[in-house]
Amino acid sequence: MMVGRELTALYPHQQHTVGKTILRVEHLTAWHPVNHYVRLVNDVSFSLKRGEILGIAGLVGTGRTETA
Repeated sequence: MMVGRELTALYPHQQHTVGKTILRVEHLTAWHPVNHYVRLVNDVSFSLKRGEILGIAGLVGTGRTETA
């Protein structure tokens, strides 16, 4: 709906298999380098399986860049 047309011709659905977990992050926390009382990232967890694409998105100031 954002582009005003169907995208099925450009991005046809293809079957694929999702494999075993190749990356797992649990309870990631990152502290501010100067102010050691401020957490830039707090308790982030995710996993990535073979055949998947992981995207990290968010608003400015939410820890998106620090997580990546």
